[in-house]
Amino acid sequence: MSMRVTQSAITASMLAGLQNNQARMGALQQQLSSGKQILKPSDDPVGTDQAMRYRAEIARNTQYQRNAQDGQSWLGTADNALQGGVAILQRLQTLVTQAANTGSGDQTSRDTIAVEVSNLKQEMLSVANTSYQGRPIFGGTTPNSAAYVQDPNTGVVTYQGDNGAVTRTVGLNAQVKVNVDASQAFGAGATDVFAMFDKINSDLASNPNGLSGDLANIQTSMHNLMNAEATEGSAYNRITSMTNTSTALVGTLTDNLSGVENIDIAKTVTDLTMQQVSYQASLSAMSNVLQLSLTQFLK
Repeated sequence: MSMRVTQSAITASMLAGLQNNQARMGALQQQLSSGKQILKPSDDPVGTDQAMRYRAEIARNTQYQRNAQDGQSWLGTADNALQGGVAILQRLQTLVTQAANTGSGDQTSRDTIAVEVSNLKQEMLSVANTSYQGRPIFGGTTPNSAAYVQDPNTGVVTYQGDNGAVTRTVGLNAQVKVNVDASQAFGAGATDVFAMFDKINSDLASNPNGLSGDLANIQTSMHNLMNAEATEGSAYNRITSMTNTSTALVGTLTDNLSGVENIDIAKTVTDLTMQQVSYQASLSAMSNVLQLSLTQFLK
């Protein structure tokens, strides 16, 4: 049994082909204008899922980098403060050595030195209360605005911070402590660096023979600050290493995301050109068919 193909069927088929061709050209033009080959999830469900995973991982590692930058700022601030503290103790050591060598009879010289020692104590207090973004870096997790407070009447300095750790997550399951313990840097209680300053001033006033022991205490305090610097430096280096790893991973993930989402411009231009040629050919063929059909109808 033969099947008759009507003119309307031919026309409908050709129109459907033209519409498909136009739709394909429109999609290619959108891809060229956006630079993306996935404009909606239905374009490539598998690719869309991959792209979402890549974006989530990029966002996670970008946050690690921001955390690392903040942690390095904490540690960098601590490093500057600790270096300042070491410089203060070096000057204190010079003064106490000078006072110890003046002899027991030169009280006037010791009184003059005591004035500078008092000033150095205030400088050390300022160092110990160094803050970053309004938080004392040697205060642990204290809500107070300062780690140390000085009694205005007695001049005694006391610690009002805590032993809490300030940490930053700089990688998968990688947390780094970014604050330095005050007890490690400045000592604790009756033997901290501020008590040492008070004892030196007391010895300068009434016990010159005690200055030799004060020099040993200065060495201990300086050793504490340098150990704190080493701890801070180790944490800084670890963060730097984790940041380098995270940066490299973000670069790889970005390349992978580009491979999934971005178009091959040369290929897309070629495909668009071919679609345009095909569209023009289809128009020409349809024109000829319609003209022929009309001639046959007139006959």
